Amino acid sequence: MKIVLNGLIDKLCDSNFDMKKSYDNYFNKVNEIADYFSKEQADKIINTEKDKLYNMLGNKLLNMMKEYKEITAEMLLFNLYEVISKLEEQETAMANSQDYINSLSTNAKKEWARKMSYGGDFEM
Repeated sequence: MKIVLNGLIDKLCDSNFDMKKSYDNYFNKVNEIADYFSKEQADKIINTEKDKLYNMLGNKLLNMMKEYKEITAEMLLFNLYEVISKLEEQETAMANSQDYINSLSTNAKKEWARKMSYGGDFEM
């Protein structure tokens, strides 16, 4: 069942410009945050966030199916977009929050400061 729901979520995200944009922005921020950690930790962060996103969207989808006898594509997209856009905003806020920055190691803080001072495009 989970595989079917995840496949439906993928199709919905791919078929709607706004959802695709929020999905991509969300994972860009997740990857940006994960870049401050080791490869193993980064992979774990990315997988955890992906699971979190699909669980939230899947739960929203299942709740809508239980609540409504008929679901229009617009209702479906609007409700799922609401979830993904909130997650996108949370990741963006976290990536720019002082608490997040303070939690980084000294080297990660230096790298974060270097990236921010060069608009995120600086590469060593």
